[in-house]
Amino acid sequence: APGTPAPARSAPRTEREEKLRALVADVLGLDPARVGVHDSFFDLGGHSLLVPRLTTRIRTELAVELPVPAVFETPTVAALARRTTGGPDRETGTGGGTAALGPLLPLRTRGDREPLFCLPPASGLAWGFAGLTRHLDTDRPLYGLQSRGLVPGEKRSESLAETVAAHTARIREIQPAGPYHLLGYSMGGLVAHAVATTLQAAGERVALLALLDSFPGAWTSQGPRPTDRPAVLRGLLAILGREVPAQDDELTDRRFAELVRRVPDLPGSLDDAELAALVEVTANNRRLLEEFDPLPYDGDLLLFSAARDPDAHPDRHTAWQPYVRGRVHSHDIPCTHGEMTRPGPLDLIGPRLARQLRTAAPDPTHRRNPA
Repeated sequence: APGTPAPARSAPRTEREEKLRALVADVLGLDPARVGVHDSFFDLGGHSLLVPRLTTRIRTELAVELPVPAVFETPTVAALARRTTGGPDRETGTGGGTAALGPLLPLRTRGDREPLFCLPPASGLAWGFAGLTRHLDTDRPLYGLQSRGLVPGEKRSESLAETVAAHTARIREIQPAGPYHLLGYSMGGLVAHAVATTLQAAGERVALLALLDSFPGAWTSQGPRPTDRPAVLRGLLAILGREVPAQDDELTDRRFAELVRRVPDLPGSLDDAELAALVEVTANNRRLLEEFDPLPYDGDLLLFSAARDPDAHPDRHTAWQPYVRGRVHSHDIPCTHGEMTRPGPLDLIGPRLARQLRTAAPDPTHRRNPA
């Protein structure tokens, strides 16, 4: 069943692999015999909050400095062993590895089912979706799509239409034909809806459109103004699950960095240039989401709402109905907006999502338009 690690098929072949397997097993609370050297850290139950714990153990016990994002690029014991001994990373499945801040974040590349493509909130980071792997069927690939500009010096998207076009093109590079499965969180829900209607306009079938606490209309104009840097910093702290200072407390870039790094998770591992890029991407995305002008989506919408968010109310899901020709299936999750991709909420979201993916079988009568 998804979420239950299978007995290890591949035993360690070297002393380094043996030590790394023991560390991975300990961090995940598993019997080492249940960790194969080719099993992904995330498939075994790992998530973004546990990655820094693993890299800390590797640094302490193996005396190797491993950047936190490297676990996304090389998530198996075998690949980590090669990486920590200077060998080539042949197991990433992405032609040599993809930067954890790049536009494509491969969370699981193996499997013969149609992938699930995940679009991120205004931070542009898709790291939180890693926790889904243990809930999905093991032959379901999983990809995160991230905002351009997270790599320092990289150009940011200039419009929402450009963002949608870039994500759609990247999705079709990986999966040339439908049916497609899309999941969007917060701003990513708006983008996922736009990607879905773009694919449908091209004659493709979208079998699943699922959103995490994402709403159209007046919601898109809420939140910090893109030009109000302290407000953007406060909003980003909330997205990252950090303490948000009171409005009358001065919030400088230095104070922002201190608050982010107070938690030893993935954002807390970013250097100054990467944090600055993250802030700029978030501000830019706040501007872009105000351009959302949806076409109707031809299908049902699966919506997970943060029931403990201050602005939550029972009828929020109806905001989507004018833009959906099918039904809106809404599920309340007992968490706040910024907690939607934390392990607890994903324990509720993941199984429902997995069941929906299994029932979203290809339609043999569907005919795609010629290119």
